[in-house]
Amino acid sequence: DGSTLVLATRGAPPPWVVCLRAEGRAVVVDPADLAFDDDEAAALAQGYGLPPGTAADLRRRTDGWAVALHLAAQARTADRRPGGTAYADAGISDYLRSEVLDRLPDEQRSLLVRTSIVEAPSAELCDAMVGRDDAAVLLRDVARRTSLVREADGVFRAHHLLLDALRAELGETLTATETAELHRRAGRWFLGHGDPEAAVDHALLGGDPGTVASAVSAAVPESAGSGRSDRLSRLLARIGEDRTAADPWLSLAAAWSSLQRGDIVARDRWTMRAEEHAGRGWRDRVRTDRYAASLAALLALVGRDGIEATARLCEDALEGLGPADPFRCPAYFLLGVCRILRE
Repeated sequence: DGSTLVLATRGAPPPWVVCLRAEGRAVVVDPADLAFDDDEAAALAQGYGLPPGTAADLRRRTDGWAVALHLAAQARTADRRPGGTAYADAGISDYLRSEVLDRLPDEQRSLLVRTSIVEAPSAELCDAMVGRDDAAVLLRDVARRTSLVREADGVFRAHHLLLDALRAELGETLTATETAELHRRAGRWFLGHGDPEAAVDHALLGGDPGTVASAVSAAVPESAGSGRSDRLSRLLARIGEDRTAADPWLSLAAAWSSLQRGDIVARDRWTMRAEEHAGRGWRDRVRTDRYAASLAALLALVGRDGIEATARLCEDALEGLGPADPFRCPAYFLLGVCRILRE
């Protein structure tokens, strides 16, 4: 009676601590409680003889983590040059490798390294990237071993300093080809799970034009159906003009996006690019070629040549478009408008 027992652990508290907390017999102090606040960070920086404005930057970079703060402050002390970047070499990565990563089983460490290309992956995504079916079990054990990896709603998020260390190790241990394959797998997973922006980002890094094109193609019917090109515009901005101009379907999507935004100059520029991709005599192939038919539907919406020519473009386009093609809806609608105006 009268004694107080203090237990320290780098990972999650033992399960029986929950019962003690429920009885009011235990208090758990977690990393957030131990993080330095602004005043404490300022006192630390002052102790190292650093300028007053340094403390806020150090605390922001380290989230107030005491060890990282000390290592970063030491590095700043050693590098007083204006705008010095010694923080990047502050020894934090070495500390994390020796004190966190080296203590993990090889399969857990390998999983963390290979999935570090994603900011906050789910276990299902991790399985898809590395070809496993037990990522959830491994990652939950990692989260029990270290507070630098946390799970929330099935998503696993590593502290950004640990993530930096993992990505550094990724660059040292995997070839560019292996890393690109991880990005390709991530891109395909994101595409299949309704996140075309992330799909495009990873597909570009993985050199996967097929996934890029599929992600943009999936955004076209959404754009056509809603009358809004927000997502389509964001995807094209991620891809960049050079890549977009080099691909026939991306050029067509850019023309569609410009048309919906009312940007006439961009619309004409991208339409001309799409016509270049279609090649000479493309109008003769509208009834048999999907790309020519899609281009015809777009030009019909532009309406350069009057009602009769627009109606013919729509009729021909509908012959060349598949049953589920996103350009069928606007082609049918515009054909109906033309027939009403002719009466």
